[in-house]
This record gives sequence, structure tokens and C-alpha cells, in this order.
Amino acid sequence: MILKEELIKVGLEAKDAEGALRQVAQGFVDAGYAKETYPQAIVDREGVYPTGLPVEAYDIAIPHCNADNLNSTAVAIATLKEPVEMRMMGDPDTVVHPRVFFMLGIAEAHSQVEMLQRVIGCIQDSDLLKQLYACKTPHEVYELMADKIGE
Repeated sequence: MILKEELIKVGLEAKDAEGALRQVAQGFVDAGYAKETYPQAIVDREGVYPTGLPVEAYDIAIPHCNADNLNSTAVAIATLKEPVEMRMMGDPDTVVHPRVFFMLGIAEAHSQVEMLQRVIGCIQDSDLLKQLYACKTPHEVYELMADKIGE
């Protein structure tokens, strides 16, 4: 399974986007899915290619970076206690306030498009996003999202 329960964060507290990104990315390092370079690579890429998206239920972000920072493929989901300010994908002059991160650690570059399509399918489902944000534990998030993120 690509979605890793040990990487799921619920009610993450961060003062800003960089802090939230670093906390989620550090989980990849701690669990052995990513190299020590991963958190900085996530932050750096977000600065150049923003990943915030406004969606009907609430804003989300899909942070990711180059595969050379990874040891193996994994996906994390983090719900934030309070939204953080980020720039919007495709329109960096627009600010969005994500409540959920879908952090993608795709070790095989050719698989990234397919994973992005799965995540886009999830974020287009407002009811699913509302259920996701209502989850109280990482296990609840995992049970809700594992089959939607895929193998």
C-alpha cells in the first residue's frame, strides 16, 4: 500500500506552511522512506512550484519533490489544526489556505502522474474531503483513504 499509516498526521499544528511541510516530510525520513535531504527539498520545491489548490470543501496542497530524495514510494496525508498560507499551483500570486496536505513521495518518476490523478479524484469529492477532515485518528484517515490512494 502506498498510503502509509505511520505518515498520517491528524490535527497537525504549525505556525506556517514551511513548518507544516517540514513536520510531514520529516516523517518520511524517520520512517526510512526518504533521505535526510527530503524535508529541505520539499520546502525548496514549494517555493518554486507551489502546490496549494482551492477546492470546494476547503483548500488543500499536494507537496512533492524529485525522486532522488526518496528511498521508496510513500504517500502521507496530514490534516492541519489551522490552515496555513500557501501559494496556489499555477497562479503563485494567489494565496490559498490549505487544511489538508497530500504529500507525495513517488520514487519512480513515471508513477507521479498516475498518483496525482488519484489525488485529484479524491479532492474533487467534497463529501470525501469533509469526512477526511473529520477523522480523529491516523487510523481513521487510513481506513477512509487507503483504497482511494491505491496500491
